[in-house]
Amino acid sequence: MEELTVQSVAPAHEDARGTVYNLIDDTKVRNVLYVESDSGTNWGNHYHKSRTQYPYILQGGFTLYYQDLRHERSTPIKTAQMNVGDVIKIPPRVAHAFELNHPTEFIEIVNKPLGENGELYDQDTVEIDGLID
Repeated sequence: MEELTVQSVAPAHEDARGTVYNLIDDTKVRNVLYVESDSGTNWGNHYHKSRTQYPYILQGGFTLYYQDLRHERSTPIKTAQMNVGDVIKIPPRVAHAFELNHPTEFIEIVNKPLGENGELYDQDTVEIDGLID
């Protein structure tokens, strides 16, 4: 079973012009979202049937709650702290929720299209209870 691991993104290249960061590699990108939200808000409490997502923290941070539902026996709920410069791969059938500890901005890189107005989002998303209130 693939373990979820928060990765602090290190520079891939630096020179006098600036710094390049390689956020993800070897993944087909079909959608990129930019999210900004206030402290004290919760996002998620769901899983995706076929979509993999990669949140990358630009500002602030959040506590990630997740539970692997990919096998017959689900795993216990785990947590990981996401801070500025961190990215994590959330595969399909891994329930997840974000508890924002600060005003936060992040981009979310997704391997499936969401549709022009997000109409494909609901087709792939299954709401759940119990990760966070």
